[in-house]
Amino acid sequence: MVSLWGRTDVVAEVIRATHEAFLANLWPCGTRVKFVGNLQVPQQCQSLTVFKATVLEKQPQLAFLADSMDDVLCHHRCRDDLWNLVELCSGMGIGTMGFGQAGMKTVVAADWCRPFPHCHR
Repeated sequence: MVSLWGRTDVVAEVIRATHEAFLANLWPCGTRVKFVGNLQVPQQCQSLTVFKATVLEKQPQLAFLADSMDDVLCHHRCRDDLWNLVELCSGMGIGTMGFGQAGMKTVVAADWCRPFPHCHR
């Protein structure tokens, strides 16, 4: 297959997969796309990153060719522990307060400038 538009890296959430193709929603925009190629996407793979995907079509549906599973990283759904935060360059803790308002928990906060950690406490 020949690409008229080049190659790109994409992140997508898998909707349905077979051995010949899979449907997915691009992340974060949600655009429905199709991937073709010699793919063995594991059943537990819920989202993936495809490197060097060849753009095959733009209309009627965006379609990519994934040449090899060597160019595909499979991901599982996010777990709750991703809401735990390690904040580097935390300063006086203003970011920590904002993250807390968003429901995140700062488990470690660090800053190299001496006055800031004292203010953060």
